[in-house]
Amino acid sequence: MKYTCILLFALLLSGCDYLYNEVEITGTTPGMDTGIVIIKDAAGKTVFGANIKNGKYEIRRQALVRKDYYKISFIKDQTKRVTREGYEIYLEPGAYSISTGRKGKSDYPIITSSSKTQNELSEYYPYADSIKRTKSNAAELMEELNSPAAQRLPDKQYAALLAKVKAAQNLEGPVETTILNGFIAKYPKNEVIAHIMVNTDYDRDPLESYKIYQKLSDATKKTDDGQEIGEKLGHLVKMLPGALAPQLTGETIDGKKLDIAAMHKKIILVEFWKAGLTLCRKNHQTMLTGFLPNLPASFGIISVSLDEKRDWWTTAITDDKMTWPQVWDGKGSDSPNADNWGLSTVPTYCLIDGTGHVIDRDVPFEGVMFNVNDYLAKHK
Repeated sequence: MKYTCILLFALLLSGCDYLYNEVEITGTTPGMDTGIVIIKDAAGKTVFGANIKNGKYEIRRQALVRKDYYKISFIKDQTKRVTREGYEIYLEPGAYSISTGRKGKSDYPIITSSSKTQNELSEYYPYADSIKRTKSNAAELMEELNSPAAQRLPDKQYAALLAKVKAAQNLEGPVETTILNGFIAKYPKNEVIAHIMVNTDYDRDPLESYKIYQKLSDATKKTDDGQEIGEKLGHLVKMLPGALAPQLTGETIDGKKLDIAAMHKKIILVEFWKAGLTLCRKNHQTMLTGFLPNLPASFGIISVSLDEKRDWWTTAITDDKMTWPQVWDGKGSDSPNADNWGLSTVPTYCLIDGTGHVIDRDVPFEGVMFNVNDYLAKHK
């Protein structure tokens, strides 16, 4: 009797191992008789894989390191370079059936699982694909704008190309907004929408994104992604055009507080940078030889360093011959300036007026001169 109880207990533990530690995946690939299935984690590391034989594959019980979002790819020809990133899935312990061959306006796999998060993903992607009508060529136009040939264009042609870039970028926002709003309306209690949203350019239009965020359920707002969105948008809505820009923390190179009003400028470019980034240093030369000599005296620059060490900051200022006001608080990436100004990367460029009010945030470096001249033409 005692032996029987021990055996039953061992079997129970075995079942718990499957429930809490392992994942099993099977599926079919109509139209693909042979190939491979690869599942990668967020870092791009392959965690699972299987061969496709006669249009079927199986990943037998495997230990799952963590419940998380992954990418699954179905590869027919291993000799060709694969550019597709794969389909996003959410794995947690249990059994999954993942098959290709969905018909209609989405090619997202057909997935059967007891995972609540995965089931929400299975609702989102086909929904998003079904209403995504407009394809913007913003990336291609931006590449053209950054090309050497574009830099040699006459001012009017360059301005026209820049306008085309902005128009293409603006087309992306409404489509994305329509998808997010429609999905929330259809599935108001879903939690995966915060994860979807955090991987979009939701900071491009913070006011509209904040309206979407307010529609999220309380449970969704409490997720890690939901909290990240809420915190960032809380700062960004304070950076809308016309709002008083957040005060810049830190001191100038001579240990004084920055006085924006004392600069007596109509428009000021605020640059956030680091000494160790080549792009920042290269752009300083453009500011020095391209912006300052070719823009009116009513234009000014403020550079805000996110370096951790003072000597990195001061050495770069000297080497780059930066003659304009400099600010540094010694806190590196943990600087309040990064949060208050809604920075997601450096370098980042914002435009403010002489009284410290926001004109535009996250301005493409290539468009600074155009935006400055456009503003000054309207504010003589």
